[in-house]
Amino acid sequence: MTDSNYNKNIDDESIVGEFLDKYFYPVIEEKYTNNIKSISRNFNISKQNKGVDVILESKTGSLINIDEKTATEYFNKDIPTFVLEISFLKDDLLKDGWLFGEKYSDTDTYLFCWGWKEDADKSLSVENIKHIEAYSIRKSELQKFLDDNYDINKLNYKQKSKIAVKEINKGYNKKVYLKGESGPRWNISHHLNEKPINIVTPKHILKKVTKTIFNISKHEVEIKEL
Repeated sequence: MTDSNYNKNIDDESIVGEFLDKYFYPVIEEKYTNNIKSISRNFNISKQNKGVDVILESKTGSLINIDEKTATEYFNKDIPTFVLEISFLKDDLLKDGWLFGEKYSDTDTYLFCWGWKEDADKSLSVENIKHIEAYSIRKSELQKFLDDNYDINKLNYKQKSKIAVKEINKGYNKKVYLKGESGPRWNISHHLNEKPINIVTPKHILKKVTKTIFNISKHEVEIKEL
C-alpha cells in the first residue's frame, strides 16, 4: 500500500469514528443505560496499535475493547463481503494481521462497518456519511467459528496462508476457498505495496457469529439482535 493510500485510509477511518461518536455511541449508551456505564474513544496510540479504538465500560466495571473496521475503499458499493486480515508485508518481512496476530490481543469485539455517502461523488466527511451498517462480533467467537468450520486457527494460520499463496500464484485470478467452492476464500492484494493476505468472508457467513446488527444514520439507529 502506498503511503498516500495508507494515509487516506487512516483519515477515512477517523472520519467514520467521528460519525460513530456523534450518531451511534450516545444512542447505545442511552439504549442500554442499565448495563453500560460509559463508551469512550481511545486516544492512546499504544492501545490503538493493539487493536483498541473504543472502550466500553459496563456498570459492573468490566471493560470491552472494540476495534472498528470499515471498508472505507468501498463506500456506496454495497459489497456482500468483509476482509479479514491474516498477514501483510512490511519492509519485506511477513507480519501478522489483526485476526490472529498476538500484537492485537487486546481486542475483544470487532465492529465491522459498511458505509454509504449522501453524495457518492464528494469526498468522505462526517456530514457526507448517509448510513453505516455495522456488525458487532466477538473476536473469540469469530476465531472459534473459523476453527470449527474451516480448520484455521492461531496454531496453523501461517502455514495455511503460505499454502493459499502458492495456490493463488499458480493461476491468475484463481479463487482459493477455505472449504469447498463457496464461503470464505483467500485473497492477496497484489496491487498494494504491503500485499496483505486476507480471507474474504461473505456477510451471510459473518451473520452466524454476529451478536447485533446496527443500521446507523444521522436520524436513528436501528438495532437488530441476532
